[in-house]
Amino acid sequence: MEHELGLKFYSFSVALWDILLSNAMFLLFNIFIPFAFISLKTKNILVLIILMIIFSLNLIPSFIAMQYALNKKINQDQSIIKLFLVGYKNSYRNCLKANLFFVISFYLFYLDYLYFSSRNLQSVALLFVILMIVEAYFVMAFCTIQSKFNFSFKDTIQLSIMYIMKLTKPMMLSLGFLLGFLLLVKNGAWMTLFFMFALVARINNKQSEQVCDEIYRFHTKEGLLVNE
Repeated sequence: MEHELGLKFYSFSVALWDILLSNAMFLLFNIFIPFAFISLKTKNILVLIILMIIFSLNLIPSFIAMQYALNKKINQDQSIIKLFLVGYKNSYRNCLKANLFFVISFYLFYLDYLYFSSRNLQSVALLFVILMIVEAYFVMAFCTIQSKFNFSFKDTIQLSIMYIMKLTKPMMLSLGFLLGFLLLVKNGAWMTLFFMFALVARINNKQSEQVCDEIYRFHTKEGLLVNE
């Protein structure tokens, strides 16, 4: 009994360490985003948005890298840091176009939201809020597929669209947890930052396993060979 409890505690400790370390790597790669909000003394919203676009170019590849590292760590003894760096290198090379498109379009939606809100056109402003949420949903699906497969940008986009409905549960659950954690941070629970992103990635990985297995079987050479 004691041996079993010891093994469970060890497994929990390793999983917790992986979450904390991968989350720390994600924060390190995106450290300039909060720095921009805190330190930039400019009232020019356009200048701030341009700087935020530049600082946000690490967001998608580093989130993919975090998902990749947490997924690979289950079956490998390699360091979570090494796995993160491998995932980051692969994702940045393969997702540069997607990264630029998603980041720029998100901030354009945000600018439109600020513009129409300042003119009390709340119904139009709400439209851009919805567009930002839809984009966040699609980006999460894109990251999930890209973190597990080495598809081209075009193929990943096509698969994200093809499987968008089947990914509804994992994506909504992940975004729900992320929103909840962000609300906690907003209300002063800063310690949440030390694990929230990696925990969302871990939930995403777990909930999307079935869909990713289907993608593997029907859209990879290895999977197609197994099916024959």
